[in-house]
Amino acid sequence: MIEEEFLAHQRMYHYPFEVIEGAEQMLRRLQSKIEKQDFPFDGFLTRQLEQLQAEGYLDRQS
Repeated sequence: MIEEEFLAHQRMYHYPFEVIEGAEQMLRRLQSKIEKQDFPFDGFLTRQLEQLQAEGYLDRQS
C-alpha cells in the first residue's frame, strides 16, 4: 500500500538514487525498532497517554 504509493511517486517525480536509498534505509531502521520494541514502540507513550487520561488531562474520546 504505502510502498506502492512510494513507487508511484518515485516514477512520477524522478527521485534520485540517494532519496530512494535513504527512504529504504529508514524503513529498515523503523521496522527494526518495531520488531525490537524500542522506544517509541515499547509501550511508553501508550502508558503516558493512559496516565494523562486517568488524571483528566485528555479527552477519553481522542
